[in-house]
Amino acid sequence: MTHTYITCPQPQVGRHQPIQKIKKLKPMSMARLSEDLIVDVLTRLPVKPLMRFKCVSKQWCSLISAPQFAKTQLRRAREGNATSHQRIIKNGFLQTIHYEALDDERDDDQAVVQLHAPGTDPDQGFMLIGHCDGLMCLACDEGYILYNPTTRQSRSLANSESGPVTQDFVFHGFGYYPTIDDYKILQGKIVSCADGSKEAAMEIFALKSNSWRRIQNSRVIDPYDRGIYLNGALHWLVFPEIGSNRVRKIVSFDLAEEKFKEELSLPETDKTIEFEGLGIFGDRLFLYCGTWCDRLEAWIMNEYGKTESWTELFNVPTDGIPGAKYWTIPLCCTKNGKIVVDVDGREMVLFNPEDGTIKPYPVEDADYESAIYVESLVSPYVGA
Repeated sequence: MTHTYITCPQPQVGRHQPIQKIKKLKPMSMARLSEDLIVDVLTRLPVKPLMRFKCVSKQWCSLISAPQFAKTQLRRAREGNATSHQRIIKNGFLQTIHYEALDDERDDDQAVVQLHAPGTDPDQGFMLIGHCDGLMCLACDEGYILYNPTTRQSRSLANSESGPVTQDFVFHGFGYYPTIDDYKILQGKIVSCADGSKEAAMEIFALKSNSWRRIQNSRVIDPYDRGIYLNGALHWLVFPEIGSNRVRKIVSFDLAEEKFKEELSLPETDKTIEFEGLGIFGDRLFLYCGTWCDRLEAWIMNEYGKTESWTELFNVPTDGIPGAKYWTIPLCCTKNGKIVVDVDGREMVLFNPEDGTIKPYPVEDADYESAIYVESLVSPYVGA
């Protein structure tokens, strides 16, 4: 047998071909490289498996528990499909609802989870006054409580000089102030002035300082209930005064400047619509109606602050939904186009507009309010 050999020519070294010096690469820390890769992979996962992965090792527990990890994971969840990380929370009997699960028979038993926030008493009741980054701000007779329903962590907050929440405070809000990496609680009431105008008497609580302070009164159209947090501001759908010709607007309260600012216009439609509420869906404002008409209708603002970016999300007749005595509120829609509807605050159903069928969520029969939130690892003790 004849063998053929291929010989590679050796480089010739001469005056015109100087020997190239090979630089030595500094040895990379494999431990550091490994940790960076682990963090990069883990921050792309949902919160529930991350909670379980804390048990893998002390290293993983430390990584997943770090505040910066929680921020990165939340940012990536929002950059992706934020709605896949969303849940519904309701007060009364505190429960979270995985609203997509009822649309998937395999996860039907996980659709509703009963919770109890330390420091709250379901028999006495409490208010859900706001939520941001997966943290719920609850108010009861004793004061405010921050609660993460995913991690089950909670934190009691100091009361203001005005005492705990009372009926005197008619609007509230909880949000994030990104410039200084801090969270704030707002509580306020509307007072009448001698000249017949109205002012907002307000107090602000900052988590980092763990203290309350009063802020200068601001003239404002009456807000009511809890503010919806988005883009560094709280938002309310304000109603015109009785007998006036004022058009409903969305009023915002800037958490950086601590004053009421921009009024956002509502969608321009070719029909008469009485929008009744404001929410958040994904990372966009969600405007809805349904109680005073025979249709469920919702709009989302695709580009914050731009009226022309309002887009109709759904508009369907309510013939297939059981009659309500007080209200019928569309909360959100699933990836398959089914609509989650709050009926009278006592029942929550999954409505299929294609065939008119409904599936009830197994929630407790009690008066409640609902809100959409994003699951996160953010700790109530952030900034403490």
